[in-house]
Amino acid sequence: MQITGLGTGMDIDSLVESLMTAASGKLTKMKAQQSTYANQLSTWSNIKTKLTSFQSAIEKLQSKDVFQGKAAKSSNEDIVTVSAGSGAATGKYHLHVTSLATSTQVGSAARMGKTVAADAALKDAGLALTVTAGSISVNGTSIDIDPTSDTLNNVLTKINAAVTDVYASFDSGSGKVTFAYIGSDPDGTVQLGSGADSSNFFQAIGVDGQTGAEIISSTSLGSVSTTKVLSSANLNYDSLAASGEFEINGITISYDASTDSLSDIIDRINNSDAQVTANYDATEDKLVLTAQYTGSKTIQMQDLSGNFLAAAGLSGTTQILGENAAYSIDEINGGSTLYNSSNEISGVITGVSFTLAEEGDATITVTNDTEDALSAMKEFVTQYNNAVSAIATATGKDGLLQGDSVANRLKNNLRQYTMNVVGSVSGDLNLASEMGISIDKDGTMTLDESAFKEAMAENSGAVYDLFNSTDGIATRLSNELDTWLKDSTGIIPSQETSLNKLMDNLDTDIETETERLERKQERLYKKFNAMDTAVSALESQLNYVLQMIESMNSDND
Repeated sequence: MQITGLGTGMDIDSLVESLMTAASGKLTKMKAQQSTYANQLSTWSNIKTKLTSFQSAIEKLQSKDVFQGKAAKSSNEDIVTVSAGSGAATGKYHLHVTSLATSTQVGSAARMGKTVAADAALKDAGLALTVTAGSISVNGTSIDIDPTSDTLNNVLTKINAAVTDVYASFDSGSGKVTFAYIGSDPDGTVQLGSGADSSNFFQAIGVDGQTGAEIISSTSLGSVSTTKVLSSANLNYDSLAASGEFEINGITISYDASTDSLSDIIDRINNSDAQVTANYDATEDKLVLTAQYTGSKTIQMQDLSGNFLAAAGLSGTTQILGENAAYSIDEINGGSTLYNSSNEISGVITGVSFTLAEEGDATITVTNDTEDALSAMKEFVTQYNNAVSAIATATGKDGLLQGDSVANRLKNNLRQYTMNVVGSVSGDLNLASEMGISIDKDGTMTLDESAFKEAMAENSGAVYDLFNSTDGIATRLSNELDTWLKDSTGIIPSQETSLNKLMDNLDTDIETETERLERKQERLYKKFNAMDTAVSALESQLNYVLQMIESMNSDND
């Protein structure tokens, strides 16, 4: 901190500030130049960003797929859905689906669970639900149930004796109980159970609370348990090995009868790569495997060790083979019937894929699709205008690159390479203006969408060539932008490097000049403070002399 002017009251700070302001002109100019360089660098960076986006838009126009897009439509998507690639053959195709491809399926040869013992006491019959003592009602008639002495056959006999218009029977093959109305009333029904029932017999045989002319158990009474471990699951196979492995379509599945349930095995199959879906059919009490592929291919399976497949009734069981899809297309192969192992079909109509969903007739229509090309062109126009606008602003009256020949050359080149004649095409389409592109006096590009669509409909290949031939619009612009944007060697990166170097040099010069001015300021303060001290001393001496003279004059009086 400078403490100044104490002797004379002189405002040394103001004097030094004025002198330093006059001496700081060079530093002020340096900082102003540094700010100019920084703003120019930011301007070039903005132009580069716009050109990079324009370059990306150009790259889209260099893809054949953009100009050769095809659209496929189905007259009935309930029957067939379609998609088309860029090489699809345009036209209408009349499809007739005779049959769909189906999957091979195999199920247990017989019920997996042990049949209930129809002549054993209900408590020992092997029913999944323990029967309770009490009464049941059939068409309003009550029948007593004693699970310790009544058998299944005995209960059914009691029902038939008590209710003459109902006949109850048990089929040991299916493991199901049937109740049939046999009375004379054409609208007669069987009604099982009432609110007064005290036994759960009907729940145990899977018919509780039902009414109808014929009622059948919902599941086999001797069904296998899907949740108990295999060794206790009521399998109708007394010699299931304690553990083992089996193979489905080359994939090995293991089991342990003491820890795995049927549900565990089903999950293990479904989570594997065996290409089948396993499920338990509770109605039929069977394990069913369905191929995840279609067509007449068998499901390959075998027990490797143990005998799970044999216990499940799948070993050596006849499979219901899937069928191939059968269809015809009037315009293909003379309308002859075609077959495919899958409902997903490709290669029959060039460039078209379709999926059969239902039998019936439908028309597939393939047309040229200009939407991708139009979208790419609109993006091209937008990014061109963004780039040119950024350059125009920078080189305009108040722009930081006003009069910059490099920036002006870029703007002119973009216009010329877009609008000049393309000499490397063989057809009549050789100007951007002929497909709807124009640039006004302000440099703004516009696209006549109707003219572009017309050019695409007439010859999409010619539009592609206009952009991508040897000196096509996209080719020229891409090469030009590489010249401007390429890392380290591009014109704009070189400009940025040059400006950064100038700014670095100025940073050094500004630091040097700042240090010089600080030293100058320090010297000025020292000089003014010394002068202030000297003047103060002279004033003190003068005051002393004047006091002495005044004293002498006083003595003479």
